[in-house]
Amino acid sequence: MNTYFIAIKSALILFPFIAVFITFPYMVFQYRKYGSIPWFRSAVLYSFVLYVLCMYLLIILPLPSKEEVLNTTGPITQLLPFQFVRDFFKETIFVIDQPETWLPAMKQNCFLQVVCNILLFVPFGIYMRYYFRCNWKKVFLFSFLLSLFFELTQLSGLYGIYKRPYRLFDVDDLFLNTSGGMVGFFIEPVLGYLLPSKKALDEMAYKKGKRVSVIRRLLAFMIDGVVIVLIISFGSFAVGGMYFILVLYFTKGYTPGMWILRIRVVDKGGNALSLWQAVIRNGILYYGISMPFVLIGLILLERLFSKKESKNILFYEWMSNTRCVSVIQEEYCYNTVSL
Repeated sequence: MNTYFIAIKSALILFPFIAVFITFPYMVFQYRKYGSIPWFRSAVLYSFVLYVLCMYLLIILPLPSKEEVLNTTGPITQLLPFQFVRDFFKETIFVIDQPETWLPAMKQNCFLQVVCNILLFVPFGIYMRYYFRCNWKKVFLFSFLLSLFFELTQLSGLYGIYKRPYRLFDVDDLFLNTSGGMVGFFIEPVLGYLLPSKKALDEMAYKKGKRVSVIRRLLAFMIDGVVIVLIISFGSFAVGGMYFILVLYFTKGYTPGMWILRIRVVDKGGNALSLWQAVIRNGILYYGISMPFVLIGLILLERLFSKKESKNILFYEWMSNTRCVSVIQEEYCYNTVSL
């Protein structure tokens, strides 16, 4: 039991760092596909990441010393299918014609280890069907491949860190883990009944994504900033400014960041902006980079004193008479899950 606590505690420590690492690409993907980042969808995905991290650490922890592993002389593989059944009859007090032994036998480690190997993958099957919309064939395949990855991780001595495996490669684990994934697949409708459907989540995301949020624009601006830094590195600050302005005009309202996040700049009537509007809008943004505190201050003041109905219009937009629109098309493509 202490081993489980060590793995879960380690996962909770590592998870924030992994979450920070995946957040930027996750935001880009969500904004590009849906135009928004619903909190419930994000909570499900990040909980899945934490769950898989816990699984992995349960497989490899605790780490023994290299000397201890070198002194190990036991077998490194168990390739006989259904050995766990033979071990159950051999290592427990179970006697088939003595019912009083059945319950005590199910409390012994030999049986509990089998149950844990199944239960470990039950949430995986639930996630695969509910969030990723996988049919039973995909759940079976992904469960098997994930289990195989864990077993090969053990067989490799944690990718060569140890001279020999410190845990047994057991073919029965492949069967038990995959069975757990399938159990999760078949019980998902019971739990899914209490949760919003994937289609409902997508509809809410698309509806929310019709409005171009400030965070979505900021993310596009950050992507553009990377492009501009590369241009300045091979040119000059002035060249970067000309690029940022002209690319918006000649692409009829797009910059690289805006194209990735499916945002377009148009005039008040929804038409392509003029060169002068591009100069005013992106000139303010670009040269605000050299005065970040002034730019941030102007944005905050504009947020505080703007009217409620114009909360989504920033100061450089009303100065250039432009606005941002979302160009995402609502494409509802759902996999039909067949049993």
